[in-house]
Amino acid sequence: MVHVWAGQLAQYAHFAHYQLSSLFLNPPEKCRVTHTTCHCLEDDATIQLLSVFMRMQPPETVNLRFHLMERSRLMRRAIGRNERTRMTTADVVWFAGCDYLYGPGCLDAIATEALKHPNRVCFPRQILRNKSHADGDRLVAEDAARVAASPAHWGALIQPKCDWEPQRINRPIGCLQIVSGDRARERGYLPNVAKYQKPAETWKRTFEDRAARAALGPEKQGIDVPNLYRLRHSKQGRFADAGGNVKPGKFKK
Repeated sequence: MVHVWAGQLAQYAHFAHYQLSSLFLNPPEKCRVTHTTCHCLEDDATIQLLSVFMRMQPPETVNLRFHLMERSRLMRRAIGRNERTRMTTADVVWFAGCDYLYGPGCLDAIATEALKHPNRVCFPRQILRNKSHADGDRLVAEDAARVAASPAHWGALIQPKCDWEPQRINRPIGCLQIVSGDRARERGYLPNVAKYQKPAETWKRTFEDRAARAALGPEKQGIDVPNLYRLRHSKQGRFADAGGNVKPGKFKK
């Protein structure tokens, strides 16, 4: 499941476009995936994108689910994660982010490997990322220009053209937390921690990710996942104010 909020930084709707395209272009072959996108009505760009994909025929192994939330509840990521987790019937749950893309074999590997470790919080040992923030910004700008020229472009299946480099992962960070469905349903996503279930007016930095790692289970497990990509970019939502302004230098390498 992913959260998308482009009302603050429009680029996130374009990341979601790349992500949904990758899902349609590289669907799993050995499992079925329910891809849940949490969003709100105040986000015009994301609504346009999802409205187009809602009318498209997904691959046989893909089920699209769009979880509409009140804006104030969307702003606190733990709320949506907890809501959807309690409802899921999946065997495996991946708390993901909209700037991750699925290549061939990626989703099959996550399902297969995570099921081997039902009592652990799994994470990919390695992902691929674009080599520079400038590449990510360029990809967003290209997609935005095509949408501006024709809104029908939201329905195009697009692939990023850039150079990739490996990145080692040593723990289940916020968008790379993978757990068994049973554990997710049992524990939810910090349901009893009031400060992380409190609605907000603007997007809140996801400090709850660390607490969730401990609550979902103390034992962690790295797994091998091929062709999982992340789009790096220079403007990150957690450093933006309500007007979409990002303080200079506020991004991670």
